[in-house]
This record gives sequence, structure tokens and C-alpha cells, in this order.
Amino acid sequence: MTPLRITLAAGAILALTATGAMAQTDANPACFIEEAAPNERMESCTALGEDQDIPANLRALALTVRASQLSDLGMADKAISDLVQAIKLDPNLPFAYVARSGIRADQGDLKGALADINMALKLEPDKGDTLVSRGLLRMMMEDKGGLADFERAISIDPHNADYLQMRSMARRHSGDLDGALADADLAVKLAPGDPSNFASRGAVYAARHDNARALADYDRALAARPDMSQVLVDRAELLIKTGDRAKAIADLDQALASSPDDIDALRLRAWAYSESITPEKAQADYDRLVTLEAGKYEPLLDRAYFFGEQKRYDLAMADIDRAASLAPRSAEVMSARGDVFGHQRDWPRAFAEYDKALRMAPKDPDILNGACWVRGQAAQDLQRALDLCSQAVALAPDAFAFIDSRAFVQFRLGDLDKALTDVNAALALNPDAPEPRFMRGVIKLRQGHEAEGKADLAAARRARPSIDEEYASYGVTP
Repeated sequence: MTPLRITLAAGAILALTATGAMAQTDANPACFIEEAAPNERMESCTALGEDQDIPANLRALALTVRASQLSDLGMADKAISDLVQAIKLDPNLPFAYVARSGIRADQGDLKGALADINMALKLEPDKGDTLVSRGLLRMMMEDKGGLADFERAISIDPHNADYLQMRSMARRHSGDLDGALADADLAVKLAPGDPSNFASRGAVYAARHDNARALADYDRALAARPDMSQVLVDRAELLIKTGDRAKAIADLDQALASSPDDIDALRLRAWAYSESITPEKAQADYDRLVTLEAGKYEPLLDRAYFFGEQKRYDLAMADIDRAASLAPRSAEVMSARGDVFGHQRDWPRAFAEYDKALRMAPKDPDILNGACWVRGQAAQDLQRALDLCSQAVALAPDAFAFIDSRAFVQFRLGDLDKALTDVNAALALNPDAPEPRFMRGVIKLRQGHEAEGKADLAAARRARPSIDEEYASYGVTP
């Protein structure tokens, strides 16, 4: 997610008209005409920006528009240079701060971006678009104040579908799915011709696990605009959950055709390929992710996990060693090594690596869950496993995977009733998750509820075709 891009040309023209500066230039300079040919606009903005005989505020506006063009061409440093000069010429030009904020955010400088957007709002406190931009920045920074910015923007313009769409997104991320759906419905009603509103509502339905309605909205959005890459990725993720991997991969292929370096699309396709028994294609995507995110340890761990699943343990350990060189104090790297030992059924070393990770991060729920899960896989040290999983659940009670891990340990301990309680709780949080669905099927069959058990197993297999093989490797079969 990046901050909402503000259209600078329209704002520049309004500013010129308001200040009377337009009268001191050509009647209609190409710099401020969005429909003008790009080369013509660039030449016009350059001429105006360098013209010492026109007012400083006009030169600043021209440089700001040129900066926007340079940014679109991937020339961020030159764009920033123009904006620095624009702000020197006119420190009270909000467009320049907004433009620099967007570029800084794209470069990962979120604090600098926020400082710029705050300055723009100091100059124009009631500018709805700028409030929305700040709201998005705050969301990127995990600052709950983002919702307040969307609220204020909507109070200024209650019928702006874009603002409602942004508040819907913020509410969805905060867990207020009813409020998110109300905003998304209103946005669709106000602007039914904008496919992004259907995509936004589809995301809310997906979060509510209303898969049929989510797919219908994604389909409608993509029928209107087939090139919406993020919507293709979102629909693919939902299709994977519902078991249609072939169509999901087709969506991801289309998304990557237009955005070949899309990290989310590549990661999702790699996982889909690995589940579709096409490991060579999965590896190609994982390799690409490692190249694109060189210097980061996370893609190395993703590929290591894939290699572990493929029983290519030497390659898995090589990636983990590389990850350790990038993050030598990472408990996550240590736990990854424990996972590979677990794949090899080398339980003493698996436990030892997880215990090292726990000493480093004793309150990390992911590490606690992993240490529990590997013991559950081994069917060893189960009381400690139960304690570890319970700690993870206490720290993150809404994480279905942690409850699912505890259910598995309860199952290993022979307490089917407690295991069933936990898998039901996990499925209440995520009805699409195949793992608790599979375990509920196994438990139901053992309790004599054949029809219910078979239905759960069928649903789990649709979502994850390899699930029988995985659980059989733990000694668990229906």
C-alpha cells in the first residue's frame, strides 16, 4: 500500500487562478494541462521553473508538477531535488509537501513522508485528499490515528466514495468488519461505475469469510478493469482457499505479466505451485523472490521451508545459513533450522534449536507455537508442548493457527473433546483453514460422526490437496 497519489496539475491550476499568477504566464501553459503531451509538459514546466522573471510561487508550482512527472519516470532523486527547490521558492505551497511525501513513502522514508504531509495539513487543514494521504501513511506505520484522518475527511465531504473506501479499509484492518462493510456498500452506491469500490467490498467479504460474495465482487471489478493487478492477487488468494488452484495460478500469471516484480503475487504463486505438485515452478518463483529481496533474510527462510518440504535438506540449511548471516540474532532463523530438523525427524536437534529460539524470544507467540508444534509432530514432551501452545494462545488469542496447534497436542494426548473444542475455536476464527478442518474430520470419525467427519475431510482436501500426505507423515490418518 502506498499513499494516495494527489493529482497535482488540477491543484496547481486552482492555485494559479487564485493568486492571479496565471495572468503573468501564457494563457494556458502546457505544464498545467494534464492532457498535454508528456514531452511538451516537461519542456513547459522546465521553462517556467527556470524563468527568473516570473513570480516565485509560479516557478515553485512548475517545479512541483515537473517533480511529479520525474517521479512517474522513476527518477525519484531528481524529483526530490525539484521539490526541495520548489519549497525554498514558496514554503507555503502545500502541493510540494504532498508530492515529496509521496516519493519519500515510496522510498520507505515514512517518518519523512509524515513530516511533509503534516506540513501540508498545517497549510491546508481541511484538505480531504491530504487527510486521506496522511491516514494511509499512518496505517503503514501501524498508527491507529489513520482512522481519525479518514473520519475527518468524510466529515468534510460525506459523499466522497474514495474517502469511504479508505475508511472501509481502515475498519477492516482494525477488525470492525460491520463498519467496513457499511462503508464499502455506501461507496458502491455512490460510485457504482468505479470498479475499485467493488474490489474494496470484495476484500471485506473475504475478511468475513463470505467467499461467494467476495468472488462476485472481485469478478465484477475485474470485468470492468481486467488490469487491476492487486485484485487479481486478492481473487487468487481466495480461489486457493476454495480449492481452485488452476484458476488462481491463471490470475497470478496475469498479474505478474503486467507487474513481474510483484512480491505478493510471486510469493502466492510459489506457494500455489508447491501445493499443485509443480516444485520446479515453485522454486523458480522462490528464486526470483530471493533475487528481488536481496539483503533480506525472510525470502531465504521461505525458500528454505520449501526445500525442507521437498526433502532437499542441504539446500534448506544453506538458505538458513545465509539468512543467519543477515540476521545473526534472529529467533526466527533458529526456529527455521528447527523446522528442517523436524522434517528430517531429528527431534533432539529440532527441540534444541527451538529452545535456543525461546531463550532469545521467550514471549514471541510464533516461536512458542513452533516449539509446541514440533513436539506435537514428534509426539514427545507433550505436556510441555501443551504449555507452550497455551502461552502462545494467551499472547495472541485471535491467531487460529496457535489454537489449531494446541488442538493437535490435545489429540496426541488422547483428549478428543478438548481437541474438538480447540479446532472449533480455530475454525470460528478462520473457517477456510484446511488444517483444523482436517483434524475435525479425523476427530469426528473417531467419535462415530461419519457424515460430518467425511464432509470436513472433503473440504480440507479441496483447500489443500496434500493435506493427507502431511498428516500421514505425523502418523495421523482418518
